[in-house]
Amino acid sequence: MVTVSSPANSAIENSNQNSSVLSALARDLRAAIRREHRSWTVGAIAQVGGGRSALTAIAELSEASGHKRVAVRAEVPGAGGLSIGSLRDQYLILEQLRSHDVPAPEPILISEGRHEDTFDLLVTEFIEGDVPHPWRSTGREAIKALRSDRRFRDDFLEKLAAIHAIAPTKLPANLAHDGLESARTHPGRSRERSRSWIGSSRMFSDDPVLTFTMLWLEQHQVAQTYSPGLIHGDYRLGNLVVGNDSVRGVLDWELAEAGEILSDVAWLCGPQGHIDGRPAGLFASEEDIVSGYETWTGRRVPAELFAYLKVEGTLRTAAVWAQLSADEHARGSHAMARRCQDSVVNLIGQCAQVLGLPQGEDGRADRSGALARGLASMSTEILKDVSSEPTAKSQGPATRGSQLLLRRIVDMSRSGPYAEYEEACKRLVGESGFEDHVQRVSTAQQLCAALAWMSTEDPTALESHEVRRVVGWSAEPGIAFANQMIATANTPEPVDQTQ
Repeated sequence: MVTVSSPANSAIENSNQNSSVLSALARDLRAAIRREHRSWTVGAIAQVGGGRSALTAIAELSEASGHKRVAVRAEVPGAGGLSIGSLRDQYLILEQLRSHDVPAPEPILISEGRHEDTFDLLVTEFIEGDVPHPWRSTGREAIKALRSDRRFRDDFLEKLAAIHAIAPTKLPANLAHDGLESARTHPGRSRERSRSWIGSSRMFSDDPVLTFTMLWLEQHQVAQTYSPGLIHGDYRLGNLVVGNDSVRGVLDWELAEAGEILSDVAWLCGPQGHIDGRPAGLFASEEDIVSGYETWTGRRVPAELFAYLKVEGTLRTAAVWAQLSADEHARGSHAMARRCQDSVVNLIGQCAQVLGLPQGEDGRADRSGALARGLASMSTEILKDVSSEPTAKSQGPATRGSQLLLRRIVDMSRSGPYAEYEEACKRLVGESGFEDHVQRVSTAQQLCAALAWMSTEDPTALESHEVRRVVGWSAEPGIAFANQMIATANTPEPVDQTQ
């Protein structure tokens, strides 16, 4: 992967502390406002919390008739990232949403492809209200209140169904994906994107669980579809503005496209979509959210397709975080990259969970490993000290990254000895009949190659108890983390093509 770097691109993570980035954004915004809305002037501008694939800010605009606050999404041209559509595509989608009475921000202006600018910009109205982020304590408290509100749960699904009702023919051509065929082709497109995003990460491109999940999806494709329409791609509470028992705004449309609309609902029911053990954090069970969605669409949800899309959604989420980890590493944001990598390790376990792979069967503690036990004990004590410090709530990425590392050391001590895992992998590869003519740098990489070979020679082999047992063992946090570390040690740093 070739990463285009620039001072702005490298500084996005820490732009609160980097005034030059906000200065460049303010300069580009003022120039765009002068071109499009000469009567307005730009006042204060500040970064706000948001997604990792772009810089998000709030700006104050003023004219003779008054003031308004706007949201600004800024992307570095050519920097890649996760966006499926361009900023102009997102502008057009927002126009469609508003014409269909979906509560989305009003698009105000778009500025792309100007060589004199640092950023491409999408400016929209700023919607007042709360965004209940589940990883914040205030957000979790808000979610607890929302889940007891039947009106909000109904509105949550009603707004999602309204998004899905927008026909593919209403979308920008490059996101329409052959209109009515978009539902049929959606799983394949999603699978290939996941393959590409995981492949961009030197740590996870040969993870046995992620490889097995991709192969499983290829072998279990479902011919049945539910309905084509506009899918959000990341519809969850953290992307909604809420207030007065309703959804006031749906944010973050960079993953939107035409496709199988049921994928948005299935994602909420996968393990990554659960908050406090509830789908979307709101519903008592999968049956609860599915029946509610069926009420709004008037159509039954096919169980086989829904189960398939849950697996697809969990893999896609792991792939997103793998791509983000690669992007952060390329920018030099190593602490943030480690946090993204830790999310992938968690999602490896969730892929095994959604596939029903056996986990924990071989995860017995290594009672003879005095060194491992000592490291785990020391790590646990340090972790307690760091977490109890008065400054814990204001810790930076480096401190949080250190906490994650300590937790993984504890995980490793609780997993079975890695040597036993390697022996199980080698035994499985040997008994499969796979003859490897390429020198592999790790056991996990060899297992991935053998799984791919088995899927072509005898697809039923992947359903055997032994294959599922070993792959499930690979999902244990300590084993998954060890595989990640070995992959890092054995993979050379990518060459910066921009130098």
